[in-house]
Amino acid sequence: MAGDAASCIFCCRMCGCQLFSDRDVTHGKSNGQTKDGVAACTSIFVTEAPAWFWTPENSSENAGKIVCPTAKCAKKLGHWSWSGLQCSCTAWIAPAFQFVRSHVDAKPSDPVTPVTNARGVGPTSTTGF
Repeated sequence: MAGDAASCIFCCRMCGCQLFSDRDVTHGKSNGQTKDGVAACTSIFVTEAPAWFWTPENSSENAGKIVCPTAKCAKKLGHWSWSGLQCSCTAWIAPAFQFVRSHVDAKPSDPVTPVTNARGVGPTSTTGF
């Protein structure tokens, strides 16, 4: 299971709250380089919404903003849409949970500390969110 460990975690650039790990990234892993004249991805798309994302306000919507789960911060981090969003590299991702690369920081993962956010909910949470 050592191969399943996250090599980095993504945190809110404003407050440092842990949001998701590199294992959750489905699109946007490029580091800003262009390839064959196609623009690099300026966003990071995750496979599914992190556990902390679901709130009563967005559970009945089809699209909206993703904000930092830390109440004092509440920085806008990106967008989500069940019908999908287009990446800067022209790829269409559906459903889409898009984090703007300039609003998150990638940090090396501590192999001892599990990835959690401000509420203590991690990507393997079974709390039903």
